[in-house]
Amino acid sequence: MDYSILEEIRLLKEQKKKPTRDMLEKRDEIIIESYNKGMSYKEMAKLFSLTDRGIRNIAKKYNLKIRNGNEQYCINKNFFKSWTNEMAWVLGMVITDGHLSANTSPSFSISQKDIKILLKIRCLFESNHPLREPTKTTTSTILTIGSKEMVEDLKKLGLTPRKSLVIKFPDVPKEYLPHFIRGVIDGDGWVKKEGSVMNITSGSKDFAESLMKIFIGWGLNSEIRTQVTKKGTIIYRVWVIGYYSVWKLSTIIYENCGDLFVVSKREKMEKHHERISRVYDKLIKLKDFREIKYYLMYNT
Repeated sequence: MDYSILEEIRLLKEQKKKPTRDMLEKRDEIIIESYNKGMSYKEMAKLFSLTDRGIRNIAKKYNLKIRNGNEQYCINKNFFKSWTNEMAWVLGMVITDGHLSANTSPSFSISQKDIKILLKIRCLFESNHPLREPTKTTTSTILTIGSKEMVEDLKKLGLTPRKSLVIKFPDVPKEYLPHFIRGVIDGDGWVKKEGSVMNITSGSKDFAESLMKIFIGWGLNSEIRTQVTKKGTIIYRVWVIGYYSVWKLSTIIYENCGDLFVVSKREKMEKHHERISRVYDKLIKLKDFREIKYYLMYNT
């Protein structure tokens, strides 16, 4: 679903302006689809900036079927069986920000501070599983899926319980690599506010080195820096350094991405889009990242 219309409506409300009828009809289409997928009134009220009563009135207006309280959860169990742009993005998030449980009740979960990301993932799963909201001791919302079949598919893709220190970089087809990397960044990436650097933290040396190799292959200024935790564990931070490299990475991972991305990270990575795109033809002729840095410093 395209959630951009919701942001347009929110901005109009802040300006104390009324959305058009066409905008409200598009919003209602999203509400209807969300309702039919099993999203709770509480979740919809939060997503659409409406009250529970407002959501109920819309449900009544469109004669939506009242859901059975004992309704079982649904899920597209084939989601991870074949590569798509959407599957690659979600896999990147599961690998970095997810957890796999292979006990007597196999399940996997994804945690995110941005609830909209989990709502998008849940829609991709064609699921109505509930979201577990943050508590006093946690800051993230969690989506947990109990499916032995999907857990087995994730294992085939390289995931394991307690994966953080041993995860291998999966064999991602080249055409889906930008979407997978975007999922990795959305799951465990950090972008400086100024858009000058981006890093991804991993406990796996193999994963970090594979990631850096991809970045260098994309023509980015990248390196790995290590840090030892208080418990003596080595963690690896894969850096993309410089306005040009961060911007260039954004042109790769956000192509044909639809609305599947964390908004704040994209905004930071694309902060210097106009500045760099104006002189891009000059920059690509420079072979040293220091030359690129100085060119941007004195010519934009």
